[in-house]
Amino acid sequence: MGATRYEENELTERTVSLDGPEGLSSGADAQLKGESIATRHIVASVIAAAAPIAGIVGLVPLAILLGNGVGTPGAILLIAMLLVLFSVGFVRIVPHVRNAGAFYAYVSQGIGKATGLGTAYVLTLSYIALSIGVVGGFGFFGQELLHRVGIDIPWIWCAVFGILAATALSISGIQVAARVLLAILVLETLALLVMDVGILAQVGLGAFSFDAFNPNVVFSGAIGVAAIYGFSCFLGFEGTAIYAEEAKDANQAVPKATYIVIVLVGLFYGLSAWVLIAGAGFDQAVGRSGEDPGLFVYGLAEQYVGSGLSNVIGTLNIVSLFAGALAFQNAGARYLFALGRDGVLPNQFAHTSPRLGSPIPALLVVGGLALVVTVAFYAAGQDPFVGLSTTMTGFGTIGLIASLTVTSFAIGIFFFRRGERTVAKVGAPILAGVLLAACAVAGIVNYDALAGSESSMTWLPVMHVVMFAGGIAFAIWSRTKKRSTYENLGTTRV
Repeated sequence: MGATRYEENELTERTVSLDGPEGLSSGADAQLKGESIATRHIVASVIAAAAPIAGIVGLVPLAILLGNGVGTPGAILLIAMLLVLFSVGFVRIVPHVRNAGAFYAYVSQGIGKATGLGTAYVLTLSYIALSIGVVGGFGFFGQELLHRVGIDIPWIWCAVFGILAATALSISGIQVAARVLLAILVLETLALLVMDVGILAQVGLGAFSFDAFNPNVVFSGAIGVAAIYGFSCFLGFEGTAIYAEEAKDANQAVPKATYIVIVLVGLFYGLSAWVLIAGAGFDQAVGRSGEDPGLFVYGLAEQYVGSGLSNVIGTLNIVSLFAGALAFQNAGARYLFALGRDGVLPNQFAHTSPRLGSPIPALLVVGGLALVVTVAFYAAGQDPFVGLSTTMTGFGTIGLIASLTVTSFAIGIFFFRRGERTVAKVGAPILAGVLLAACAVAGIVNYDALAGSESSMTWLPVMHVVMFAGGIAFAIWSRTKKRSTYENLGTTRV
């Protein structure tokens, strides 16, 4: 049976099969395992990608120190509101365009195949960079944790273990991975709730100043830096759509999971940041975070609850980073899978395990790239946190924000061309696109703060431009030289 294809910017819903076109993989091994993931598993996978404890330990203190100070909780709330605005259009396009390379497909159908492929290149690079960045943190904090118990080994061994373990668990099937992520998430939440309650019980409600949400405070200081660190707290939220092909009742599961993720992550980080500021003292929070950002949360946990909780948070921080690496590796692999299925990458990337349903070749490539880059940074004598983790995390964050910007505009254009010109389907996505573009610019301008002041790789965001241009160039080339591949770029599969 031949495949039905989209022509350039065609907006009629169609079903695209996986056999027939040149460059596409044929057979059952080119399909992800459908109807296999419940809403709760999607939520767990995506929230775990934000690495809750790792975010509280690493991102919030830096946002307080380098961003807008005690206005950090308000900044996180604003980012959550922006993402809700984006999601208004986002959840409405899922029933029309269902694909493991979600944003790639949305942009292809909304703006055009060339722009869609450029966006896919940027997204794939961003997810792989984020998985590497999280592995760097895993190596750094893993080495520190082992040192506390009298074991001294180079951080590279911890990082390599993290890469191999994440790859093996991902290959075992997304259901297994989702269950592990859910268990990790519960433990992280409990530990942070104990700390939050401990601080609240001792400082009292009077220490919680609502000035943290006062616009004059929120927009003070380096609000651009605060916005980027705030956005980093939500990294991976867009992963809800990536699992649309594997979700049970995706038309309901994806929208529900998206809103649940944004609300839970926003409340989690916003309230925790507010508690940390109250615990440190509204007037002393910036100063205390500056003494040693990495120990800021540990110090407060020990001060208000005890060293036992501080050690537990330290351990769960490692687990949280591993969960993030696992989630980002799965996301990156699914984009490689989508590109392989569309004939942009070698056909092997579109293969999945008949028994497990996981895209094994794509997962192995992501794991292999992480291993090569991590070893290269170690061989160059780079610090795993400043030289690897913060650099790659900042790089990936900027790429994701830029991709969200293009996707938001694409969603608005998609519905506009269909004649569905409502506020929810056109107005909200376009407005969200403008605001996301401002965040992307802030990320590029403030990349030094994201990568670390000692980083020698401040040029790295240029790679996103190169990848985007490369995707567009390949699409233009394939339009005349390899038409069958071009016609299947970003095609819908339901």
